[in-house]
Amino acid sequence: MNIDSLFPSKYFRADDAAQPRVLTISGITVEEFGDDRQKKPVLHFLEDSRGLVCNKTNAGIIAHVLGKDTDNWMQRQIELRAEAVPFQGRIVDAIRVRVVQPPAAPVTAVAAPQSPPVSSAPIVAPTDATPQVASQFDV
Repeated sequence: MNIDSLFPSKYFRADDAAQPRVLTISGITVEEFGDDRQKKPVLHFLEDSRGLVCNKTNAGIIAHVLGKDTDNWMQRQIELRAEAVPFQGRIVDAIRVRVVQPPAAPVTAVAAPQSPPVSSAPIVAPTDATPQVASQFDV
């Protein structure tokens, strides 16, 4: 039995992202953590009730692609994965994110512009000596 199953968390842990998974951001809240009550953003998802406490690194990765305005992050997908990272002189597992780009819109063929119909009547430049002749289009 995995001991983590006895102590469920309302937040994702690195073990939860051992296999990469794609989630859709549905909301962002700010919550206080630790004895110093440090405020951190928490991402919420459509597919899972747990939140992701977003550290500065992960927030920066998302902001680099989606912009600093978190309103633009809604309904966008990110991939969570576990990665070994240096932390306080040790190597620890942490969650890292990657923004999933939506598939490119299919390219549709655009019809080439059609040239105007060509008249079979001869083209004659009018001059003072040339009488004006009615064409098939003068009605």
